[in-house]
Amino acid sequence: MSRVNRSQRITASALFLMAATGPILAWGGYLFAVDASNWKSSLEYSLSSENETRYFFVVLAIGAAFSLAATFVVALQSRRLLVHGILVGGVVQCLAYAAVGAWFLSFVAAPPLWWVYKVQHEI
Repeated sequence: MSRVNRSQRITASALFLMAATGPILAWGGYLFAVDASNWKSSLEYSLSSENETRYFFVVLAIGAAFSLAATFVVALQSRRLLVHGILVGGVVQCLAYAAVGAWFLSFVAAPPLWWVYKVQHEI
């Protein structure tokens, strides 16, 4: 790996890690900010059919898991197909955030895509 390629991978990984912190903080704030001892019932309600906005919490959880996985894949893998999959998944993640109205998270999840695009074309 060249020095430029390693630098771009580190930048993309750091940006994906930053993109993962938003949904994690949102989940943590929802579950633990009001009543930390009652987090199980908050989790059950957030994913239950009674909650009309449960899709929002599902998208947050999937987005956080994807961003954490992308952090390690971009940093450690050099297979072009995996990096291309991360690029496509990142675009889907941004669109999913926008679809549920999480515009801030959509804008936070977008910058790593440029760096992943650059990494993909250097492999």
